[in-house]
Amino acid sequence: NRVGDSKYLQQGFKLDKKTILHIYAICEYPSGYDNPADYAWIIDTDSGKKVWTVDRWNTGPAGGARKNRLVDQDIELEKGNYVLNYVTDDSHSYDDFNAFPPYDPLNWGIAVLASDKTEISAFHQFKPEGRGQPLLDMTRVGNDADLSEAFKLDSDMPLRIFCLGEYSSWSHEFADYGWIEDADNGKTVWEMSYRGTEHAGGSVKNRMFDGIITLSKGSYIARYITDDSHSYEDWNDSPPYDPKSWGISIFPGKDFDKSKFHAIKESEIKKNANILVKMSSLRDNVNKRETFTLEKQAKIHIYAV
Repeated sequence: NRVGDSKYLQQGFKLDKKTILHIYAICEYPSGYDNPADYAWIIDTDSGKKVWTVDRWNTGPAGGARKNRLVDQDIELEKGNYVLNYVTDDSHSYDDFNAFPPYDPLNWGIAVLASDKTEISAFHQFKPEGRGQPLLDMTRVGNDADLSEAFKLDSDMPLRIFCLGEYSSWSHEFADYGWIEDADNGKTVWEMSYRGTEHAGGSVKNRMFDGIITLSKGSYIARYITDDSHSYEDWNDSPPYDPKSWGISIFPGKDFDKSKFHAIKESEIKKNANILVKMSSLRDNVNKRETFTLEKQAKIHIYAV
């Protein structure tokens, strides 16, 4: 509680059995916003899924300014490990309210409480370890970047993708974003999309993907590009809650076998016999040509963007 501006707070807890908990939270949810400005959510660390969050429907007036919202409800969670998150933007918090404060300003933040239905002995706190050591890390990305890293999987594997980017509501496209290609055919197997992402805090254009995907055995290229503004080097609007993660990072999923993951050079991929000609990642003002020979008439597959 008494949370100030530009904070990103986390607390882990473990439940030994299905348990009912009481949530008391005071947040900022301005009218007309698709997402709250100061708010909380709970992540199941085993699956990486969000199991509870503040939204328009589970809040009520908290007093003072209309954007002050209150959560006061019971929730039921399954046995497992969880991380509680609470974040604030750069204005209107316990540090300095820019409008009338709520009736209970000292509790700006979130509390997880025991109700008369809670088995307190099943609840244990722990310090969150974060996402762990990344397998690939392209973060703190600045303006005008075009980054890529290749990797190979020896078997089908779950991977956790954490990707922050910039979405333009005017053009309905991403300006800064990441994606993953199948190196054998160049096709995209995962990419940031508006519906597949959520608000990353700060400016409404900050979007985030944090989830588990399963990729088949094979070789892949993770890519990330930025335009000429609003990146880790120089924000032109409010930054996300986790600005250092601007870019894409890949972490092990559940039951991940690290011995079957290999970071490789892209030059190793280009030697694949399935690719006759490959000219990709081309920048401005390029005129490139390559030749190949067929000894007889044959069907070939062309993939061009």
